Amino acid sequence: MEVIAVTHRKLCNEDFFKRIERLYKSGVSEIILREKDLSDEEYYSLAKKCFEICGDKLCINSRIEIAKDLDINKIQLSIKSFT
Repeated sequence: MEVIAVTHRKLCNEDFFKRIERLYKSGVSEIILREKDLSDEEYYSLAKKCFEICGDKLCINSRIEIAKDLDINKIQLSIKSFT
C-alpha cells in the first residue's frame, strides 16, 4: 500500500522541517509539497530544504521549473495543466 502525504505548513503544529523528517522516516511513499500561497522564490527555498531531508520522496506541486532546477523528478499537476 502506498501512503502519500500532502503538506499544508499552516496546519502544522510543530517545526515544519521536523514534520517532513518524521514523515520521511515513517516510510511514506511520497511527500507532495503543496504550498500554493508562496512566491516562486519562497517555494524554491522551502523545496530545497525539504529535498535535502527526504530526497527522492519529494514531489513538487505544479511548479515544473522549480522541480527542474532542483533536479526533482516527481511533479503533481492538476488536470487543468493538460488542457
